[in-house]
Amino acid sequence: MAGLAAFAVQARALLCGFVYDDHVDIRAVDAVFTAGGWKDLLFSGSAELYRPAKYLSYHLDWLVWGWRPFGFHATSLLLHAIVAVLVWRLLYRVLRGRAGATAGALWFALHPVHVEAVTWVSARGSLLCAAAVLGLAWLYLSAGRRRGGWFWAGWTVLSGLAVFSREDALMFPAALIVMELWVRRERGERPRAVARRLVPCLAVFGLAAGVYLLQRFRIVDSVSQGAWPHGVTGLVSTLPVILVRYLGNLVYPVTLAADLPVDYAAGFGWMFSLATLVAAGLGVLILMPRALPGPLRFGLVWFVIFLIPVLGIVPINQPMADRFLYLPSAGIALLLAWAVRRVGRVRVWVRVLCWAALALWLAALAGRTWAYTGVWRTDRSLWTHVRTVNPASYRAWNNLAVLANNRGDWAEAAALARQALERRPDYPSAWIALGYALAGMGEPDEAESWYRRALSAVPGNAVWWRLLADLKARQGEREEARALYETRVLRLRPGFVAARLEAADLALEQGDVDGAKAHWRVVLEAEPGNRVARHNLRVAERGK
Repeated sequence: MAGLAAFAVQARALLCGFVYDDHVDIRAVDAVFTAGGWKDLLFSGSAELYRPAKYLSYHLDWLVWGWRPFGFHATSLLLHAIVAVLVWRLLYRVLRGRAGATAGALWFALHPVHVEAVTWVSARGSLLCAAAVLGLAWLYLSAGRRRGGWFWAGWTVLSGLAVFSREDALMFPAALIVMELWVRRERGERPRAVARRLVPCLAVFGLAAGVYLLQRFRIVDSVSQGAWPHGVTGLVSTLPVILVRYLGNLVYPVTLAADLPVDYAAGFGWMFSLATLVAAGLGVLILMPRALPGPLRFGLVWFVIFLIPVLGIVPINQPMADRFLYLPSAGIALLLAWAVRRVGRVRVWVRVLCWAALALWLAALAGRTWAYTGVWRTDRSLWTHVRTVNPASYRAWNNLAVLANNRGDWAEAAALARQALERRPDYPSAWIALGYALAGMGEPDEAESWYRRALSAVPGNAVWWRLLADLKARQGEREEARALYETRVLRLRPGFVAARLEAADLALEQGDVDGAKAHWRVVLEAEPGNRVARHNLRVAERGK
C-alpha cells in the first residue's frame, strides 16, 4: 500500500522536465552519455562531490530512455516506492504492529517535503542512499543468529551502494549501534553476544566507507562547498533553528521551495532561545533511559544523526533544503507508528477521533504533495514559485535571468541578474548571466569583463570558458577563441561535444584540417550517432 501511494501521489512528476541543476549535474557529466562511459564515472567527481552510484543510475537511464526526462522521473518514482516499502518493513520489524507500520509508511510516502528528492532528478542520490540504508537496517533486524552467504552478500552490496550514493550514509554505524542497543538487544543478553552480531557488520560497512573516502579524497580536494556566512557565530546561532524548522516542516510544511531562506545574521535572539529549548528537550528525551521507550529514542536519534551532515557544520552551498529530510524523516515515521499502535489500546471513541485526525492529516499532506509536484514541471514554474515564497533568493532571480537569456530577452535578463547581485554581490553565476545578457545587447567589452570576473572566481567551469570563447569568435578574434577552446574548455572537459564541434569549425577556418578531424573523431567516440561530426569527417577524408 505504501509503495503504491508513494508512486501515485507524485505521478505528475512523469510530466515534468529537467529543471534546476539537472542541466548541469546530469548533462554536463559527459561519461553519463557515452557508450561504455560507466567506468569513468567511478573515477570522477562533480561540484566538489563524489557520488558515482548516482551517476551510474543516470547512465542506465540514458541507455534505456536516452535524454528523455520521462524515464529519469520514472526511475526516481520507482525508487521512492521502494523506499516507502522499506520504511514499512523497518517499522514493522521494530514495533511488530501492522497498523502502526502502515500509518508511518503512508505518512512517509505522502509527505510533500519529499517532493524535491523525488521530482528533482539531481536529488537521485538521496533516494539511492535512503534505499540502501533502510535496507541495511531491515536486513540487520531480520537476520537470525546464523548469517549465511546471502546475508553477507546483501550487506556488502547495500553498504557500497549507500556510501557511494551520498555522504549521509557515513552516519549509519552510529545509527546501527543505537538500533542494536535500544531495539534489537534482548534483556539480559551478554555483551559478547551483542559484539559478535554487531562488530562484523560494522567492519564490512567500515571497509566500504574506507574505500569510498580514499577514492573521494583522491578525486575531490575538499569536503566543503562554501563558507559559513557570519563565521562560527552564524553557524552556532542557526543550528538549533534549522533543526526545529525541519521538525515543523514534518508536522506540516508551511513553506515549500527549492531555495529555503536561512538568516545567518539573526544572532542569538528569541528564535534561537526557543529553538535551543526544543533541541535541549529532544536531547533529554534521548539521553534519559526512562523518558521514552527504546524504539522511540531510536527514532529520534535516527532523525538527528542523519541530519548532522546537512545542518551546516560542514559548509555547503545550500544550508537548508527539503531533500535533506528524506532519510532522517524515517525516524519520525517510527514515532508516528508507535503513537498509532498506542491508540489501539484506548477507548473506542478516542480511537475513532484519532484515526479521523490521522486520515485528515494524511489527506492534507497528499493534496499538498500533488499540488507541489506540479511546481517542478518547468524551470520557469519552479523559480517563479521560489521568488514568490522567498523573494530574498538570489538563486531564483539568477535562474529566471538565465531563462530570459535563453528566450533572447536581454534587457529583462540583465535586470533579473542585477536583482540577484543585489541580494548576493559575489555570486559568479549572476556575473555570467549578466555578461551573457550584455553580449546579447551588443556590449561585448562589458560582457567580457563580467565573464573574466566569474572565471577568476571559478576557473574550473568549462561551460563559462566556452561562453568567453564564443564571444571572442563572434568578435572576430578567431585565433584567441580557438586557443581558449584548446587550452581551457577542452582541457577541463575533453568530452564536451558542443565545444568540440565549435573548436573543429575554428580549426577548419584556419586551415588546420587535421586538427578539425581530431575533434570530430573525439565527438564520434562520445556520440557515435552524431551526424554533423560523421558528415564533416567523411567530407574531410574524401578531400585528402
